[in-house]
Amino acid sequence: MERKLLDTDELYEEVSAQIEKFQSLAGHRPLYVDGHQHVQVMKGMREVFAQALSRYGVTHTRLPVEDLSFCSWMEDSTLKLYENVVQDALEARGIFQKHGLRFTDGFVGMKTMGSDLTLPRLQKSIECAFNISPLRCKSAKTSSLTQESNAPTTSQENLFTVELMVHPGYPSSTDGGGCGHGPDDFSKSMDRKHEMDVLMDRSLCKFFRNSGIILGSFCDLIQQPSLQECAEKVHSSCLKCDPLSDPTVINGPDKYN
Repeated sequence: MERKLLDTDELYEEVSAQIEKFQSLAGHRPLYVDGHQHVQVMKGMREVFAQALSRYGVTHTRLPVEDLSFCSWMEDSTLKLYENVVQDALEARGIFQKHGLRFTDGFVGMKTMGSDLTLPRLQKSIECAFNISPLRCKSAKTSSLTQESNAPTTSQENLFTVELMVHPGYPSSTDGGGCGHGPDDFSKSMDRKHEMDVLMDRSLCKFFRNSGIILGSFCDLIQQPSLQECAEKVHSSCLKCDPLSDPTVINGPDKYN
């Protein structure tokens, strides 16, 4: 991308083709679109991406701005990569907003991928994103990410929202799938099963409930339910103890702003 070896017109055609393919299979436009390995925020791609989503009426995407001030378990090279992703995301924010794209107020998931995911790390990351613990985070939840023009709201009460990126599942087979060349090493590893086991831990649901955090999906944000409706949903989910029912977006009452 930096060497300008990619044609932006071709990028636009590819994004458009993928959206149209989804529409032909699902019968409706996607509610939310992001890019593999956060490619949607890269310089050169973010403009094309935003233009294509705007053309097709897609309103929500991912802005991976995550606090990376506590991740001693990560290798320096990986940390540097994620820091670059965060910087790209900050630069993409204005472009996304210009084209009417919306995204959650916070994001968690890069530093808790695969075997790096543990309950203490996940809970600490979520607490940091919502600022509901004594932990002082260097980059979590700045005012620039919660401007009124961007922050998703419900019809009756404002919610502070955080997207939780997870990859639960079972190891992929080597027979097919993946992104054009079969599944990658992460998809074929036991890391996905590890993530699923952590996310299914019964104590995680208790943590959400005790913290006043509501599990939801981007569909919930777009439909703009009331806070009471969200609370009823998470109460029902916790009774079943099924934290994987909709782990995409975490919504916290605005008292945690």
